[in-house]
Amino acid sequence: MKFKRTLALLLAALMLAATACGTESEGGSDTTAETEAVTTAAETEAETIPYMDTLPVENYDGYSFVMLAQSYDQRPNLPFYEEEVGEPLNDALIRRNRLVEARYNITIENVADQNRDNVTNMVKKAVRSDEETYSMVINSTSIGMNTLTTGGSLYDLSQIGYLNLQEDWWCKNIYDDFQIDGHLFFTSGALSPFYYYTPIAFAYNKTVTDSYGITGLEEKVLDGSWTFDYMMSLAKDKSYDMNGDSALDENDFWAVISPGDQVHGAGLDMLKRTSDGFAFNIDEAFVAKLSKIAEFAATDDGFIDFTSSDLPLTMFQNNQAMFMYTAMNNVITGYNAVPSWREMESDYGILPLPKYDENQEEYWTLGNAPGPNGIGVPINCSDPQRTGLIMETLAYYSYELVKPAAYDSIVKEKGTRTEMAGEMLDILYSGVRFYVYDVFNFGKSKDLIGKAINDPDFNFISSFEALRSKAEKDLEKYVEDLRSFNAN
Repeated sequence: MKFKRTLALLLAALMLAATACGTESEGGSDTTAETEAVTTAAETEAETIPYMDTLPVENYDGYSFVMLAQSYDQRPNLPFYEEEVGEPLNDALIRRNRLVEARYNITIENVADQNRDNVTNMVKKAVRSDEETYSMVINSTSIGMNTLTTGGSLYDLSQIGYLNLQEDWWCKNIYDDFQIDGHLFFTSGALSPFYYYTPIAFAYNKTVTDSYGITGLEEKVLDGSWTFDYMMSLAKDKSYDMNGDSALDENDFWAVISPGDQVHGAGLDMLKRTSDGFAFNIDEAFVAKLSKIAEFAATDDGFIDFTSSDLPLTMFQNNQAMFMYTAMNNVITGYNAVPSWREMESDYGILPLPKYDENQEEYWTLGNAPGPNGIGVPINCSDPQRTGLIMETLAYYSYELVKPAAYDSIVKEKGTRTEMAGEMLDILYSGVRFYVYDVFNFGKSKDLIGKAINDPDFNFISSFEALRSKAEKDLEKYVEDLRSFNAN
């Protein structure tokens, strides 16, 4: 889809270049050098044309573009207020909406709900009744957009005009990894502010690491040696019984809390691309990595299988853990009754997930699929050209206005406390990936990874083989659906 933008820019520039240079030289000949000069000039001109100048300006006569989203203070996707109030994210969203409203003579209506299941059901109801109630939806990727996709409730984004889903204002990873033959039914990116609160990070409590003389973690990241083995060496023998009851539980100190997400830092993916779509990728390397992580989790250096999502966050803030895997939204906005980390007395640092080993070239970051960062269009969209033009403009202005507010002003400035935090966040965010298996959980195969991490006696291979047939059928259906669903 990126070629649409490139072609538009190049054609515009070539027209300008042709006007300036004429079609022939003075002697009536057209040399290779002249052709190359014109082409170079055209390409240079293309780079200078503002992107918005390549999109048409339409008058939609007051059309109401309705954005439905899971959105509230801890999951922000829509403005909190109707006007600018001095809050960076709210005000950026208001300014973005005003620009788009003025450009196309539309009104943007925001419909927010705190519950992702409600959002899913609202879309399903509108589709069943064939009422074009919502123009666009933002919801949980793995608890919402996945079922809307497989249930045929979403429009094929490849059939919607103007969407350049490989541009920076969209999530290129989802386009690259989820589409089949170009067909895709949801994406993510700057149009969802929560996208910037999505990454899973590795945090350290600086009060605790300082007490153990542990320093230079950011330097290890930069030289490429921030690995799982090195992290384990720091965690070794650090957990201890704080209250003297001879049992390690939530009342004690832990070296690492919730290391299950390390499987994604290690680059583990249950699926691989094939000529037909996808196939499961449970090979020896996968099992070896998973086994090593599970063995660590089973030690006292590892983690406790908490039944409450709030408890690990509270323990980390209370200096009961040295390291913690956590979604960035927990750091920035807090989670349920647990406040944001801005209220922590201890300082903390944010790092990317450790590599499996130094042979791994990049730091991989899991995108938090349960969060409301998925973006799609209900199947009963009556004017995909209009919807696409408005969405593309919203996404571009989100990248220009909302990203600086969400990422620079909030995540970087308000959500960090260490000198090199900004550099660490740039590395963390550059590696964000969403996984097809994580979002769709074919045959509940994804659940096996969590069970393997939580139970050292769990046999992953035999358990996977027991459900392989169901998982492969679900995966095959996903591929078929993406190929067969047609926009109405």
